[in-house]
Amino acid sequence: MKKAAVGIVVAVALVAVVGFAPLMDVPYQATETYYVDEPYEETAETSVPLKYQRILCGATVCEIMNRDEVGGNFTFRLTFYSIDQNDYLDVLWEREQGAKVDHATDPRFTKHVIEKSVYIEPG
Repeated sequence: MKKAAVGIVVAVALVAVVGFAPLMDVPYQATETYYVDEPYEETAETSVPLKYQRILCGATVCEIMNRDEVGGNFTFRLTFYSIDQNDYLDVLWEREQGAKVDHATDPRFTKHVIEKSVYIEPG
């Protein structure tokens, strides 16, 4: 009988230890890795009208001055129409006869657009 009692006590002790093991505070060590990105700058472009002055604007030359306090990009756009020499002579004849010629709608003319953006410092 003593052997049975000792066996029961040992079994109850094992159940108690195993059953309460998750409730005990067991020290552990964990490794966590963090990645830090380098600082970056975010740039947003917005269009703001700048003060400018036309110095000279001719047939082939256009000079402007940035009169604002900050530098900025200025966009130049040149629109022109080209025409074949024989068609041009016909257009001249039509104009001499009083006909109105519209470059934008007349199919004899070809429209060309040249656009360039230039950064200009103030002053």
